[in-house]
Amino acid sequence: MIADIEKKWLVKSDNKIIGPYSFEQLEDLLSRRQIALIDEVRVMDQRWLYIREIPELKDMVEKVRHELDKKSEETRTFQTIAMTQSGVLNQTRTGESSNTELLQSASQFTDVTVETQDIEFKEIETKNLEFKSKKNILQFVSATDPNIQTELDKSKKKVWLAIPVVFVALVIVFLSYYFYKKINQEKFEKNQITKVRKFVINGSDLKAIAAFQKLSDQLQSTVLPDLLPLFPKLEAEGLIQLDEAIQKILKKPYLTMMQKSEIQLIQFHKAVSLNKYKEAKAYLLQARDFDPSSDIVKENESIMSYLDGKHSVSSTQFSDLFNSTNNGRYLLGYTLNHFKKNDITDIDLIEKIERYLSIRNEYKKELVLCQLILALKINNISAAGGFFTDFIETPLKLSSNFKLPGLVYDKIYKFDQLASEYSQFKTLLNSKMSGLMDLYLTLENNEGYSAQKIYDKIQDQLTKSEKANAQIAINSILNRYSENLAIEKTVNSADLNVSSQFILLKSKIENKNTDFLKNAEFLKKQKNIISFWTDLLILGDRDKMKLKYFLQNNAIKVEDFIPYIEAKERLE
Repeated sequence: MIADIEKKWLVKSDNKIIGPYSFEQLEDLLSRRQIALIDEVRVMDQRWLYIREIPELKDMVEKVRHELDKKSEETRTFQTIAMTQSGVLNQTRTGESSNTELLQSASQFTDVTVETQDIEFKEIETKNLEFKSKKNILQFVSATDPNIQTELDKSKKKVWLAIPVVFVALVIVFLSYYFYKKINQEKFEKNQITKVRKFVINGSDLKAIAAFQKLSDQLQSTVLPDLLPLFPKLEAEGLIQLDEAIQKILKKPYLTMMQKSEIQLIQFHKAVSLNKYKEAKAYLLQARDFDPSSDIVKENESIMSYLDGKHSVSSTQFSDLFNSTNNGRYLLGYTLNHFKKNDITDIDLIEKIERYLSIRNEYKKELVLCQLILALKINNISAAGGFFTDFIETPLKLSSNFKLPGLVYDKIYKFDQLASEYSQFKTLLNSKMSGLMDLYLTLENNEGYSAQKIYDKIQDQLTKSEKANAQIAINSILNRYSENLAIEKTVNSADLNVSSQFILLKSKIENKNTDFLKNAEFLKKQKNIISFWTDLLILGDRDKMKLKYFLQNNAIKVEDFIPYIEAKERLE
């Protein structure tokens, strides 16, 4: 770790390459916001990566994220301003009330007429008269009295002097309120944009899309460059018009080389979806020119070679990617090319897949199906039976729980690509195994009612255990929770396989049913992702400290696992 910190780092920020910097200098640049978490860094002679992707920089990244979150607390100042303004307004209103009373008193005096003729005056001795209160004594005065006139003039001057004071106070209150609202609105908008960017950085695609949807048109335009990897999903949801959104981004003054590469990958994605392979290749070349070290560019090149029938080239490309990252979809891409043109034996490939699945689970069901096809191809029916059982017992749609980069053309990783290979050898399976494989492959495509029809046709061939497991799988796709609980009560726990136990555990926790201990005990004995996923489901959000500790201890194993990403989000 000390050796890693002493490395010299180059930084790619705002389309410029700066450095090299030491670890301490990187930390200082981050703390002073002279570089950001979405900037890229690399050690000499290595490829560019986001700052957040560098393991030795993990603590520094978490520290900066914590500081960013802390700054959202600074709104109390404006409440003090508002209270001060309220006090000014109350004082102003008090002044207005006093002036009004003076004017009302004046109006009483002006209507009085005093006749001076034939009126007798008597001297009254007043030295012994005492008035305890003058408040309720009604006094009459003459409007021509110079003293009264002087008092009236003074009152009028006070009123005229009060008017500009009131006006100025009202202007101050109005402007203060206006700027208070404007600053608050700007802070709110900034927080909304920061939230979207944070979801993108954390890999929370669905939350990023939901947050983007709530933004105003102007804010959406501002944040579009950060959402380039999600453009295919945004277009599928009808939230953007692809060509229009790209034109908006191209008008922006500053784009990184990575963003320029991503724009080309978006165009590639669209072209290959329309089977315009010539255009797709051109976009890929431009994407590589902008970002030669991008694994997403390399993966799409491997996919393009496969679609273009260049299976030897594609096989080599996928093999290189798998050797560098050990990701299951790359091994699947390699196997797809093997079916077309192999460079190793079928037995060697079966063993290669088995070694991978002993430690990782990405695309397990697809890879187990590949093993089944290869075993049938070499006529090893016994091995094929083992792979068949493994396929049936693996939870449904497992691969959908692993994050795939948004700009990867993922169609070749679907079961459809394996369908033609499987159909060549399915006749080697007996009727029951063939029927069950058809049923479970249909469920992988989320077609519950079609799977129910297959079940109705083959149920007479199935054992009680096979019936229970198949029906639980079908019910899970059709959201028949109560029916699955009823099935569980009619069979022994040992008759239910891993997939059924997991379906029951997950649905019970989602429906706040506490009767899941037996399911959990069974699943925690399993290896790899099933045991981890079980612990994650049980922990939930009840004890956030335990959840945080659990996630920290398992981060390396499941960094692309979507339930892990979502659990990590809930702690922030």
